[in-house]
Amino acid sequence: MLKMAEERIYTINLRSEIHKVPIYRRAEKAVTATRQFLQRHMKSDEVKIGKYLNEYLHSQGRKNPPHKVQIKVWKEKIKIKEKEFEIVKADLINAPQEKSLEPSAVKEQPELKVEDKKLEEHIEKEAEEKKEVLTHPVSERKESKKPITPEEKIAVKERGKERTKQAHSKAQKPIHEKKK
Repeated sequence: MLKMAEERIYTINLRSEIHKVPIYRRAEKAVTATRQFLQRHMKSDEVKIGKYLNEYLHSQGRKNPPHKVQIKVWKEKIKIKEKEFEIVKADLINAPQEKSLEPSAVKEQPELKVEDKKLEEHIEKEAEEKKEVLTHPVSERKESKKPITPEEKIAVKERGKERTKQAHSKAQKPIHEKKK
């Protein structure tokens, strides 16, 4: 990923967009209005809003977002399967920059102490026990289930009809039959 030298700073007035929606959706609208503003001014469909900008837009709750936001915007080129894409990224002006981890920057892990090794072994044993519990044999009842034959299905339906007939005595008729 290459970071381009072109960085822009915008002050976005969100007030006019925020007041177009119900009160409980104002922070949502602030995020979408920011994204639309960046798509229009940076001429790109892919816009990523940074963590600190998102937190700032939601800082006063979802009903009362800030009316103005100052942001820093830049474009990054990304290669995916031999195709290049431009992504616009935005964040607050004062937001800390995230450091990218390069292979040379990653440190090797130091050797584990004796206590750490014991802890690691204990965790592995617990994981094995959980696997054993989860792989218990299937109960015999599930194995002995046979497919239901058509005769059995008919018998079940008839039993259900008998139950409904027994539910009402001869003197008591269901409401829908009383009018007849």
